[in-house]
Amino acid sequence: MNNMNQNWVLGKSGFLSFNNSTAPANNPIDQVEGSASASDQNGNLLFYTDGVSIWDANGTLINPSSPLNGDVSSTQSCIIVPNHHTQGEYYIFTMGGSSYLSTDIDNQTIGPFNYSRKHFDGVILDTNSWTLKPLDWQSKTGQPGYINNIPIDPLLYETFSPAERVTAIPKTNCKDYWLVTAVQRNVKVMSNPNSPKDHYKIYSLPYQPAPTYPGLSAPYTQSQNSISCNMQHGPMVIRVFDLTNQQLTHHQDFDIRDLHTNEEFHLFEVGHLKVSPDGTKLALVNGHSGLIRHGQEIDPILSTDPNVIGTNNGEVFLFDFDKTTGIVNLNHRYEIIDDPVLYGLEFSPNSELLYAMNFPVKKEREWDGRIYQLPVSASAAPFPTQITTPTLTIDQYHLFPPAQTIAKNPIGALQLGPDGNIYIAMNKRSYLHRITNVNGVGAFDAVSNPTGCIYDQQDRVVLANGQSQLGLPNLLVDCPCPCECDDDCDCSCPTCNEKAKEQNEEMNARANEKNHKGTAGHDCLFPFPEECERSLMNNDEEPAPCFYLHWGDNQDDTISIPETQLLYIKVCNPYNDVQFNGLKITKLTLFHSANPTIPVDIDRIQLVPDRFICLDCLRPCSCQSREFALITHPAGEPGTYRIEVEYCYEELVLVPMGGSGSVNFSVDVG
Repeated sequence: MNNMNQNWVLGKSGFLSFNNSTAPANNPIDQVEGSASASDQNGNLLFYTDGVSIWDANGTLINPSSPLNGDVSSTQSCIIVPNHHTQGEYYIFTMGGSSYLSTDIDNQTIGPFNYSRKHFDGVILDTNSWTLKPLDWQSKTGQPGYINNIPIDPLLYETFSPAERVTAIPKTNCKDYWLVTAVQRNVKVMSNPNSPKDHYKIYSLPYQPAPTYPGLSAPYTQSQNSISCNMQHGPMVIRVFDLTNQQLTHHQDFDIRDLHTNEEFHLFEVGHLKVSPDGTKLALVNGHSGLIRHGQEIDPILSTDPNVIGTNNGEVFLFDFDKTTGIVNLNHRYEIIDDPVLYGLEFSPNSELLYAMNFPVKKEREWDGRIYQLPVSASAAPFPTQITTPTLTIDQYHLFPPAQTIAKNPIGALQLGPDGNIYIAMNKRSYLHRITNVNGVGAFDAVSNPTGCIYDQQDRVVLANGQSQLGLPNLLVDCPCPCECDDDCDCSCPTCNEKAKEQNEEMNARANEKNHKGTAGHDCLFPFPEECERSLMNNDEEPAPCFYLHWGDNQDDTISIPETQLLYIKVCNPYNDVQFNGLKITKLTLFHSANPTIPVDIDRIQLVPDRFICLDCLRPCSCQSREFALITHPAGEPGTYRIEVEYCYEELVLVPMGGSGSVNFSVDVG
């Protein structure tokens, strides 16, 4: 398991370890919402951040003169992503706070606040020297602007405002990432002749605050030349960035609209954006803002004030995500009846369930906290599903007696831990709650549902020190590549798998025992020589590995119908001076001779697995073998079949070659 998430730093000096690490003696963090922390390969705390400051494991401030652009009240203020291309380097991405604390497009202060408009930013931390360096931003428009000397497409900022959400998804190579944010699209309202820039604003409720509201000395009138304030919500946009080695490129924006009416969904600034453990789903909680207006409590469920948000329903959006292309597609929307302030969100470990939790609304002097369990598998139909009551038996449970309302928001974020449990932030408390048996459908009941998920208010996970607040660390999901590696999906080179060499030798031996053998590739010798003399640098040819197919227990072995037959693909590097890095088989396709261009239906004959077979580094004059199965079903047809192997690699590395020799000089002596 990846040890990066073994230690959590959160809230007000809060610390939780999943491997019994000692809490840091000095822990200065005091973060209301989002934080992030990283541990090394041995599970020791390495550093942590609140999105503004970075501290090492001893609590030493790393960036005293260069604060990051997160925010104390940003739901997902930051996330830490390791750079698998350079050991010891980590990306730290930040998401700014609510857009109602804003400046206009010319950076003139408006209203009672002054706030940077940068909603998304990133830096690189080198833990070898504990220094920061800028990330290489690439503008898709080709005309970048500059913010803090970092080139970035200005259109990413001028026409959008933050919504406090950021997450990261490992690509299939387990080295690079997709960075995903949710932002609000602003609406262009005018062009200022005195400024080279157009002006934009976010949708706002049609009211003017009165001077009687606490904390406001005079009515605030919105300016056409400004980003409007108060309870803002703009059209929802899911923004995807492509992260490779020290370079971040704006990949694509996805406008989220109703699949039937094409109407815009408006995004509020309350709630999390999460990725499923398998990396194929995104989920977003759309919790409505407006509970507090200038210090005055507003209950959107009970209030008759027409200026309060018009709907009393919260939403959970579920998206399909393609890890290869970075494409986002809305496939389902849950509408939570009479619960507008949803906040916490998390997937189950098996990626088949969603858990959502609300900001408890104060009703009748008690806190009404709810947890919802939503099926991911039921999301094939794009219609909204209305949920009227939580699916757990803790429906409208009261966390604390009425006299104990010392925390206005007693519960907050949800976060899946490395132990497979979901943890619940408890504001101003020295402990967390948790949900166990998280893959269990429905709530546990010893009689009617003994396999359901379990929530017990008395099950308190005590922090080693400090207090929880509303947030929990924003964690990176483990890479789903089937490799037993801590930091890098290195399936064969012994940098993280000490037994890689002997395991690969065993797999090659199994392949060699098979009787039916064939080869494919340019000038590939059969059998492959143990010592090859072919040099790529000295030959003008397109580099390509050699492929060999092995199967059959004896010469008379045939593939019957139905049957499951084990096959081996051996991949060899025929060159003695280069190494293939990031090598993987991306797809295996089966064709019948009767229809040589149409893939065979998997209901007839299939290959398992048929894609994403990781080989990683293929050293000079070496081979690696992978085992897979050919399964013939009763509907299969006899005949000759062709297996097409598609592959790719990330880079070709020149490997220095040793050698010896002698030379002679002629010297005249008179």
